[in-house]
Amino acid sequence: GTKLKSESDWELDKKGNSDYNVTGFNALPSGYRYFYDGSFTNKGKRGSWWSSTPEGPYAMRRCLFLNKSGIDRDPATCANGFGVRCVQDDNGD
Repeated sequence: GTKLKSESDWELDKKGNSDYNVTGFNALPSGYRYFYDGSFTNKGKRGSWWSSTPEGPYAMRRCLFLNKSGIDRDPATCANGFGVRCVQDDNGD
């Protein structure tokens, strides 16, 4: 997970730390939106993204946390607001 995190915007900036953003993903800690009241939480501490994997009334998400180096993966209600990363297929056009 550390290799995906941006070097900035996390509560503890990592500018100049060669372990961060090695992949170019540049994961920002945008937090997420609660499904029950629409409020946002954890900005600067957590980044959460939807995966394309359905899980019944849920979908799988991936999470990065401020003080963790790994990546969490678990089902979440589809009413939550997590990030989406769009990737364009390279089909030669």
